[in-house]
Amino acid sequence: MKYQKKTGMSLFEQENTMESLSKMGNPLVLLKEIVDFEQFRDELEKLFANDSKKNNAGRKPIDPVFMLKVLFLQRLYNISDNQVEYQIKDRMSFREFLDIYSVDDVPDEKTVWKYKNIMANAGIGIKLFEKFNEQLASIGLIVNEEQKENNRVKSKTRCRIEQVYGFMEQSMKGLFFRGVGMVRATFYIGFTNLVYNMCRLVQIKRYHSDWIMN
Repeated sequence: MKYQKKTGMSLFEQENTMESLSKMGNPLVLLKEIVDFEQFRDELEKLFANDSKKNNAGRKPIDPVFMLKVLFLQRLYNISDNQVEYQIKDRMSFREFLDIYSVDDVPDEKTVWKYKNIMANAGIGIKLFEKFNEQLASIGLIVNEEQKENNRVKSKTRCRIEQVYGFMEQSMKGLFFRGVGMVRATFYIGFTNLVYNMCRLVQIKRYHSDWIMN
């Protein structure tokens, strides 16, 4: 019996793959399009500038915004340091989100741990969360008590749609914390809230664009 022949590699394999994934609802496409990670560059470069001075020999430091996006993927899918390295190497959609095309550019698990540890010890998780909230407030997605009263009906609708913990448990694979100590736990909480709000912004732009103030 004759069977279908497998299709060979084409010159446009990556483009065709990403187009197919996008049609199937790849969330990273919209996250990359809507969320501006560059807004955190100043905070991150200030933080890692000191570390770079201490380790100015050898290879150049990795772009901290790139590492923030790596940690974003890790928290969004709730995977370990080892697994985030593996999954980036294995999944084209992850590499496309990070704008890398070679597995040689994938940070290893020790590098992931190092950058996350520096961020945690600096208490930057809450700072990044608050900075992103400023953006949400500027487009009317974070309101004060008077605005809540004036928009009571809309606020109730938001509460019905936005099941925060449900999203974290299902889409973000739970709230399980891998780590030891209050410093890391505090970073985890702030960063979890940041990732949720980024995903929330994407969903609102996709389904409730009328909520956004221009």
